[in-house]
Amino acid sequence: MLSIVVPTFNERNNIPILADKLKSILESHRCDYEIIFVDDNSPDHTWELAREMSLADEHIRIIRRVGRKGLSSAVIEGFLASKGDYLAVIDADLQHDPEQIPQMVNELDKGDCDLVIASRYIDNGSVGDWNKLRILISEIATSMSQLVMKYRSTDPMSGFFILKRDVIDRNIEKLSGKGFKILLDIMSVDDTLQIKEIPYTFSTRLHGESKLGNDVIVQYMEFLLERTFGKYVGIQYIKYMIVGSLGALLHFSLLSFFYKTLEHTYSKSLMAAILIAILFNYSFNNLWTFRSHRLKNLSLVTGYFKYNLLCVVGALANYSVSMYLLGYVDWVLASFIGAFVGANWNYLTNSIYTWKTKHE
Repeated sequence: MLSIVVPTFNERNNIPILADKLKSILESHRCDYEIIFVDDNSPDHTWELAREMSLADEHIRIIRRVGRKGLSSAVIEGFLASKGDYLAVIDADLQHDPEQIPQMVNELDKGDCDLVIASRYIDNGSVGDWNKLRILISEIATSMSQLVMKYRSTDPMSGFFILKRDVIDRNIEKLSGKGFKILLDIMSVDDTLQIKEIPYTFSTRLHGESKLGNDVIVQYMEFLLERTFGKYVGIQYIKYMIVGSLGALLHFSLLSFFYKTLEHTYSKSLMAAILIAILFNYSFNNLWTFRSHRLKNLSLVTGYFKYNLLCVVGALANYSVSMYLLGYVDWVLASFIGAFVGANWNYLTNSIYTWKTKHE
């Protein structure tokens, strides 16, 4: 049996067309199948239409998720609810060609592979009418994917693939469920897979708008960070320290400007640099590091005062360490060590009291 998982969000106009195509293709090949739409509570009520379709067709099922979002986690829920021996993933936007599915199933039937990927980057495959910028972004993302997996897949970012059920059964607890590329997630936790790739042409979306945006890019970068460093420290700490590093560069630049260019005293220059860096760090940590606990409206203002209050000790530690080390090392090194000490104190206190999160 083949279970086809289709994650959806605002795809009301597409799912009847996709379902009809899948039904025609799979029944002509006498394939036992089920189609599982996993919808993240779409504002256009995709879930409602899918439910109506499921009442008229026993092969169609619907999972409506409320309070949960994300393509990868949606696919995982679809996998867990499925009954098939083979599990397929296909987008609802009709950019993946369902005609490829019988060939992909046949490849699994041969018994010499666990996973079949529809690739845009092998001979006879194509990205369709993508512009140069999107091609460049895809090539960069594909190259970066090699940081977290041992395979040399041409298209680890593909959203169109079929695998054997046991691949999920033995790896389900290892999957992060974050981001939008579930295939890369699977390939990053299992280095024993036998993989085959078949070519396909990425088609033009029929209805709706692409979900590719800045959030998707940020999620992908977070996924790579977590897979690379997550076994050592939490992703929240990693993000905080990235922001802190950017703040440290700002701190250093301002300190250099005030101290060397404007020729203020080191003490005054250091204090000015610290205060500006604190504002920078607060803003970007609120936007990114603690995005799921983001402060808004009045809490954004009160949070800033709380952040400053908690950072007083960090600032004092920064200042004290820097001033102490100034007598022993170069002012640049003294400044960076002081900033690092202050950043760790700020993370510890603000993650608990300002954004009220648990440590990862």
